Order: sequence, then C-alpha cells, then structure tokens
Amino acid sequence: EVTGDPCFGLAVGRNIRPTTFHALGFSWIASRTLLESLQRLVRYARLLTTVPVSLTLTPSDDCWVLSTTVRQEGLPGANLIATDAFITAIIGLCRQASNAHFCPREVHLSRTDNTYAETYIQAFGAPVFCSAAVGYMVFDKTTLETPLPGDNLELALASDRIAEDYIEALDPNSVSTAVRKLLIELLPT
Repeated sequence: EVTGDPCFGLAVGRNIRPTTFHALGFSWIASRTLLESLQRLVRYARLLTTVPVSLTLTPSDDCWVLSTTVRQEGLPGANLIATDAFITAIIGLCRQASNAHFCPREVHLSRTDNTYAETYIQAFGAPVFCSAAVGYMVFDKTTLETPLPGDNLELALASDRIAEDYIEALDPNSVSTAVRKLLIELLPT
C-alpha cells in the first residue's frame, strides 16, 4: 500500500543477488547445472526465510516444475508479493548463473487479478497464467541440465557445508545451538 506499486514483488525480486542468499548463493553460482542450483534451493530453503514456505521441484516429461507456497499470516496480499519476489529472484539468479536471456517455459501465479499480466510477462520473459492453486514455474529440462560456466564443485560443496551448519544452528533443539546460547549467556561473566 505504501509503495502504490501493484507489482511491488517484481521490484523486490529484481534486487536479489546471489549473496542475498548467504552460502546458498555461492552454491548456486558454483553448481554444475541450473538443475543442481534449484535442487540446492529446495534443500536449503530454510536458510532464506523464517516465513513458512514450501518448495518442490518435480520432473515431468521434458520439463521440471518448481512450485512454491508461502504462508505468511496477518498481511493481506503479502503471500502474493512474496511469491512474485521469489519467482523474480529465481529467474534473475538463473540468468546470472547461465545467461541473460534465460527464461522459464511458463509461470503460473496464484493471483486472480491479471490486470498487470503484460508487466509480468516482460519481467519473466515467459507466458504468465493466473489463478493457479500455487505459484510455480515450468523449466525446459535441457536448459536446466546444460553445464554452467561457473561450475566449481569444490566451492559448491564448501558453500553447502556452510549452509548446512547455518541451518543446524537455527534448530533450537540442537546441541551446538544450546552450547552457543549458553556461551553467549556466560560471556559477561
């Protein structure tokens, strides 16, 4: 409401860079293929947000489908904005890792209002369909399985370890989290 921009999620997503995604961003750029990047995204989604989000990556005949469901309570329209930002960010990261002309095959949005469909089509570089049960993108299988120029297995695995350690530290029931908490509490003494 404050921005007055009905496509605010697109603006947010355009400002996402690999480093915004912590270690996952480095794993993303260093992945062998975009498919590996998206698999890492699904695996480390908890690293990105405290908002409950569900990501699935499903193979189909000649494509892969990345579905996202955001469940942010209390703010009307926040889920749509978050989904728009997320989809824009993922397409942007794919473009940064592969080439500037990368586009999904299709984008399906859960929004019912398609007044700004042309804006979304320009942003995504793909056909946009509204009124989906959940937001999802359809990617060409061959495109996702093409080797990336930044392929660096060592960097990808090192960044994966950092992401795993970070996620483990977020678990309030882990021993390492309990020890860190205790050490922080004892620092003043």
